[in-house]
Amino acid sequence: MNFVLDRLVRRIARDPSLLDELAGEAKAAGLDKGDLRLLLAKDLAGLRERGVHPLLLMQLAGALRIEPMAALGRRR
Repeated sequence: MNFVLDRLVRRIARDPSLLDELAGEAKAAGLDKGDLRLLLAKDLAGLRERGVHPLLLMQLAGALRIEPMAALGRRR
């Protein structure tokens, strides 16, 4: 589990406009640069590999209007 990343994903799922302000927010939250790249790329499969909770991934996909099963099926 990645609690820092989970917390940020939860906030973005509630307010997708936060994704635009993410660079400054990520530094304040102590987010890894690799995790930041995954978020900005909206890479659900990569976020899953980094330990984001599956339910948060589904919420994020809905908020960003991403087809989750297609996006999650790319890796593993």
